[in-house]
Amino acid sequence: MARLLRLIDCTKENYSSESSKGKASPKKSPLVITENLEVYRSSVNLEAAARKARTQCIVGALSSVLGFLGVIAGSPTQHPALHGMVCFGAGIISYKHLFLTKKEIATIGLHHLDNIVVLPTPPLKEGEEVVEDISVEEKLQATPELKVVLTTSTSRLFLTIADPSAGWDGAKYTGLIADDRTAFTDVLRAMYIEEVSGWGKEGVSISEDSELLTALLATDKVIAEYEVERRDDVDSSSALVPEEDPKKHFRKLLDKAQAAKHQPQSLSQKIGMPRTAEFEMSQIGRHTLISGMIFLTAGLLYIGRWANGEGKTQTGGMENSSLWDLVEQWQIRMGTLPPKQQPPTQQ
Repeated sequence: MARLLRLIDCTKENYSSESSKGKASPKKSPLVITENLEVYRSSVNLEAAARKARTQCIVGALSSVLGFLGVIAGSPTQHPALHGMVCFGAGIISYKHLFLTKKEIATIGLHHLDNIVVLPTPPLKEGEEVVEDISVEEKLQATPELKVVLTTSTSRLFLTIADPSAGWDGAKYTGLIADDRTAFTDVLRAMYIEEVSGWGKEGVSISEDSELLTALLATDKVIAEYEVERRDDVDSSSALVPEEDPKKHFRKLLDKAQAAKHQPQSLSQKIGMPRTAEFEMSQIGRHTLISGMIFLTAGLLYIGRWANGEGKTQTGGMENSSLWDLVEQWQIRMGTLPPKQQPPTQQ
C-alpha cells in the first residue's frame, strides 16, 4: 500500500512538471457580472393556485364527512360497532384532506422557484481577461465560484457554488474519493421551473440571460456554502406557509439529492415529463374534491334507498318504506319511540 501511495505522488509530480514545461498558462475568461442578474422569473401566481387547491380540499373534506354521515343515517338498524368504524374512516379521510394536503401544498411552495438571481462577480484576478468569442458555458466553467440566490414562495436560499474537487485537490490522497458535496443541478431538479422565454412571451416565465440559465442548469458545480432564510413579505395566513423550518427542509432536500444519485430514475424523469407547481397543486385539489364527491354520492344513495321504498331490507320486512320510516327507525334506535310490533305470521 505504501508503495502504491508513493507511486501516486510521483505520478502527480511528473504530470504537473510535464504539463508546465514550455507552456504558458492560458488566460481564463470567467463571467463578469456587475449587478444582480435575474436569470429566471416565474410568471405563475402560486398564491392563487394554493388558495384554489386549499378551497377544493376543504370542500372535499366536508363532502366526505357528509357522505359518511349519510351512510350512518341510512343504516339505523346496523350494529353500533359498524357505525363506529364508519366514523373512524370519516376521521381519517378528514385528517388527510384537511391537514396532510395542507402540508403537501406548503411543500410544493417551498420547491417552487419565483426567481433565480446571480450576484455580481468579484473583480478579475491576474491572469484573467474578458474574452467575447467564447460561450457562456465556457465562461461559467472558468468561474471558480459564483453566488446565486434562489427565491421560493416562502424562503430564500443563498448559495455559493464552486468547482468540484479535482482528483488531486484537498487531502493528500483525495484522488481516490469523489467530491461528495451536492451538485447544484441536483438542487434545481428538485425545484419547479417553468418554460422560459427570453423575449417576454405572455404567460411564460422570463429570463434576462437565457444562455446563462441554460449553462446553470447543466453545470457540474457543487454547493460549497448555503444559507436559508424565511421571506418576511409573505402573509402568515397564506396556504403556502410551511409548518417546518425552511432550513431543516433544505437540509433534507440536500440529503435526498445525494441519495437520488444512487437510485434509478423513474419513467417520468427519463422522458422529461413536464411538472409544474401549479399543476401539482391543481391535482391535489382535484383529487380531493373527486374523493369527497364519491363519498357524498355513496351517502346519498344509502338514504335514497328509503325514498325509493327499498329500506324494507333493513327494517325487518316492512313494506313500502319511506324517509318517514327511516326517521321512525332512528327514533326507535334512540329510545324516543317504542318498537313496532310485527304482525303474527300465519301458519
